[in-house]
This record gives sequence, C-alpha cells and structure tokens, in this order.
Amino acid sequence: MSGASSSSPSTASGRVASSAARTLVAFPILDEDIAVVFKNLTTAAGHPAVRSVFAIVGDHEETNRAIRARIVDLGPKVRVLPQQRLGSLRPGKGDAMNTAFKGCLEDPEFDRIHFYDADIKTFDGDWISKAEAALDDGFRAVRHFYPRAATDAMITWMVTRLGFALLWPRSPLPSLEQPLSGELAFDRTAAATLSADPRVRAQSDWGIDTVISFATLAHGLSVHESYIARGKDHALYSSLADIKVMMLECLGALQRLRDTSGTATFEPSRRTSEARDSASAQITQQIGFDVEATQHLLAMEWNSRQEALLIAHFPQSIAEPATAWRRWPDTSWMDEDTWFATMEILLDRFVPHDDDWGHLAFRLWVGRVLHYTLRIAIRGHAFADDHLHAMVARAVARGLAAT
Repeated sequence: MSGASSSSPSTASGRVASSAARTLVAFPILDEDIAVVFKNLTTAAGHPAVRSVFAIVGDHEETNRAIRARIVDLGPKVRVLPQQRLGSLRPGKGDAMNTAFKGCLEDPEFDRIHFYDADIKTFDGDWISKAEAALDDGFRAVRHFYPRAATDAMITWMVTRLGFALLWPRSPLPSLEQPLSGELAFDRTAAATLSADPRVRAQSDWGIDTVISFATLAHGLSVHESYIARGKDHALYSSLADIKVMMLECLGALQRLRDTSGTATFEPSRRTSEARDSASAQITQQIGFDVEATQHLLAMEWNSRQEALLIAHFPQSIAEPATAWRRWPDTSWMDEDTWFATMEILLDRFVPHDDDWGHLAFRLWVGRVLHYTLRIAIRGHAFADDHLHAMVARAVARGLAAT
C-alpha cells in the first residue's frame, strides 16, 4: 500500500475520506526528537479532514520549551496542551490521552479524534486518510498496525497479547494485531464511551494502551484494523532497560483489568482487519535492541529478597536457573512453555510498585526475550512472525484448557 501525501485525503485503496467530519488529531509528547515532532504536527495540520491538532506535553521541560518557541510557526490549528492529572497511577501517557479525550468532548466542534505517537518518522497524511475512510464506513474505532522488526514489540507479544490469551481466551482480545498501538482513531461516541470508563480514566501511565484495547472490545465498539505496509519507523532501544517501566506498567494493567473485569463477556461487534503484506528489507533487517547490553541486565540489581520471592512463588525449574543469572546469562531454558508458566504466576502474584517484584518480573521477561531472539528471531523475519502468531494461538489453547 503506497502512502498518500499529506495534501490529499485519498486512501491507498483510492477511496476519498470525508471532508465533512470535524477531526481532532492528538500527539502525546514527552522527550522527543523535535524535528520529527514538528514534521508530524505540520503533516496533521495540513490534512484537509483535520480541524485542530493538540500537542499534549508532559513534564520534559527541554522538549516543552522547544515546542512553545516554535509552535506559532505552525498556525492556529495547532495548540499546546499540558497533560492534566486525571488518573490515579504514575503521570504519563495515560494522562496525556485522557487530556485529549477531555478536550475533544468538551468542544462540540469535534466529531472524531485521532492519536499518533509523536516519534513516527514515517508518518504522513495517509495514516489520517485511512482512518477517516474507515470511520466514514461506520466503524467506531480504527487501530493502525504495521510490520515490526522481529525483535521489536516484545512487550506486545510476550506480555499483553499473552496476558489477553491466558486471561480472556474466549474473547477477541488475543487476536488484536497490536494492542499497544499508539495510532488510533475514534468517533465521538467511542471517545465518550472510553473516556467515561473508570478503568481508562485511572490508567494514567504506559498501561493506557492495554486498557483502551480491552475497553474498546469490552464495550462492543466496532473496530477496523488498518494496515500500514511501510511500517512505523521510530526510535528503537539501546537495551531493554529503556522500556522496563513500560513492561511493568503493562503487566500491572493486565492485573487490574482481571481484578475489575473478571470473566468479562464481549458482545459481538463488527470488526475487520486488513491483510498483512510482506515487510520491507529496512524492517526485516532491523535490530530492535542491543543484545549484549541486554544480557548484562540479567546479573544486575539482585538482592536476597528477590531470591526469596523466586523460591516462594516459582517452581524450582524456574527459580534455580533464574538465580544462576547472577553468574552467567544462560537463557536456553526460558522456552515458550516455561514463559507461559512464568506469566501465569506473574499475573497472579506480581505486586506493582514493589521494587523487588519489579526487578524480578523485568529480569524474567528479559530472559524470555533473549531466548526468543537467539533461538527464533535469528532464523529470519518471516519465521519469527509466524512463530509469534502461533505462540499466541497456543496460549489461547492453554487459557481455554485452564477454564
């Protein structure tokens, strides 16, 4: 699917998105490459369907000063909004998204709201046009998805999708292509529904994407999954330590959803997903993180309480080799079945905001990602992608067998 320029609302399929809708585009912004941010703000503001663009800024003062210094150059469509303190967890992306929902719903001018991560280097008007066309077709929600590097999206695959599969195997949740996608669009009805959901409002941190995915389907909102073939070129990571907080907050979000939703029933709703295409060489050859730097994380920040937690809560087949990481980063034992068992224990017993549980859960996830990287991803992008989809299907079967 070739991308359209930001000056045209036509989609890749040749359909023309409606110019009658009054659309708001929101970018949550924290510590970003300012050149990329301004390119994306300019692209969104130049799209014919867009009435207004919100730059929702957090507490990164250097970024905020740079944005405010240049925002006037983008014209009256673009506004800077500080994220409000709306949730009950760590202030973060969730507060930014809920601030945008609030601003949209308080202004009757807007019919629709789009969200895009601010660091997308491949963002252009086609992202907006494709979402607008799906909303024109009557879908309440649009979720963009795209090919990823074989070692990218490891929280999506190893935490969120597996958590959905193990906890709600009879739901459509495990089949969502990218439940942590930050590229979303909603009509006003969907925005009001999600904004009013206390689970969404409370989730002020990185867990917001997990909760919005859950709530969208739990409320029976119709969903179109829109495929962006060229992918989302964005900043990758040095080691997995860069996304430790995100991993732990997504795990905590799954626990809270289980505790507040239980065996939620998901009413049938209209849902379509565009066909996946082959990934470009730029994506298939991309390295998602520094493997050697990540291996060093297995030996770091241990203490006696973490060893005690391993012994108390995990079988010897997990506790003993995990403790041995203090001396040698052998992850050959953290295969798929072992990780399924580990995830079940973490979903049941992990304690958010407990530093020792956090170090332990993160380290176990790192071990699983390294096993997958060195045993599966190394065999090529297509093989790894097929393996990951099959892994989710096997987790669904495990979840079904447990109920």
